[in-house]
Amino acid sequence: MNQKQENSGAWDNTFLASLGQTAGITSQKFSRCVNKGEYLGWVSNVAAAGAKANVNSTPTVFVNGKEIDRNASEYFDAAKFKAAVERGQEFCKPFQLRAHRQLSQGHSQFTSMPSASLRGQRWRSGLAIKDLLQPFQMQKLLSVMLPSLPFQVV
Repeated sequence: MNQKQENSGAWDNTFLASLGQTAGITSQKFSRCVNKGEYLGWVSNVAAAGAKANVNSTPTVFVNGKEIDRNASEYFDAAKFKAAVERGQEFCKPFQLRAHRQLSQGHSQFTSMPSASLRGQRWRSGLAIKDLLQPFQMQKLLSVMLPSLPFQVV
């Protein structure tokens, strides 16, 4: 496992800024956002909503309000995932949390809800990243943070 342990201090401001540097984000606006913790309130709200909805693992993906069953073979294969969505979500569980993932023209557009295990500093820059970056920069940053997930920011 290469993920840092929760609450280990590994996801501090320096580490978050280095992720930005790796993705080519050098703006002072990004650094100020990370260092001031501008989205800590958002993190708390998202973590509380995730815990309330019993979201306990990452990734948790919803299609049209239904959680995708991560035990289904379609979950980890992008082509099968898209085909299953187009067939009508036969592999989806009942709705648990307001979030969605829509696929169109080979691109994924998503709103994700981090699990309770992702509370804390990692997510405090999530919304800031979206607000501060061009789509190609966000794609690169997310590929640094989540290299095994096939997605494209649209």
